Amino acid sequence: MIAMSKGVTVLKNYLTRIVFAVICMLLVVAFIAGCRPQRMTFDHTYNVREKPEYETDITPGLYCLSATGGEGLFHLVEPAGSYDDLVRSQRFLSRAWVEVRANETLKFNNAKIESQDERQKLGCFPTRLRNGFFLIGFDLFPGKLKIRPRTDQDEADWICEVYADAHDLSAGPLRRYDYKDTWVDIIVEEDEFLHLWGAEVYVPPM
Repeated sequence: MIAMSKGVTVLKNYLTRIVFAVICMLLVVAFIAGCRPQRMTFDHTYNVREKPEYETDITPGLYCLSATGGEGLFHLVEPAGSYDDLVRSQRFLSRAWVEVRANETLKFNNAKIESQDERQKLGCFPTRLRNGFFLIGFDLFPGKLKIRPRTDQDEADWICEVYADAHDLSAGPLRRYDYKDTWVDIIVEEDEFLHLWGAEVYVPPM
């Protein structure tokens, strides 16, 4: 009886360890799944190819996304197996320019897309642009601009930066401006990019 009792005890301990190990493994799997980035769904997806083959292919270059309803969002990614490597992400309420390169993929919501040539035909007609990524010479004339922060957005979100390109922005801005007063005067040059968030360009009445 004593031997049988010891055998039962050993078996119980063994089963307990197995159950504990299985629970630990399930917790680890759940943790990894929770940490894995969730895929977003987009209304439009374009593949960047040197020689387009399909309607959803575009050539490398500069493109302008214009919000069509509410807040626009784009992801520029480089496909890498099951998951994409994010090159750049941008939300915008008016327009956002992006440079795309071969073998990348551009995904976006709530926006229409135009090539640089298509935008150029429209000419430059500055308006009170806000919350976007703008190309100087297309959206705004080069020179001195007045930028006004919007009081309906959190001050911590205010952004006014000038970039040299519109691809991955890894080099950082050429210039960054702080809103010390109600207005801030900035200088922008042809072919630079102006990133605004929580702020707008003041265009005096004609």
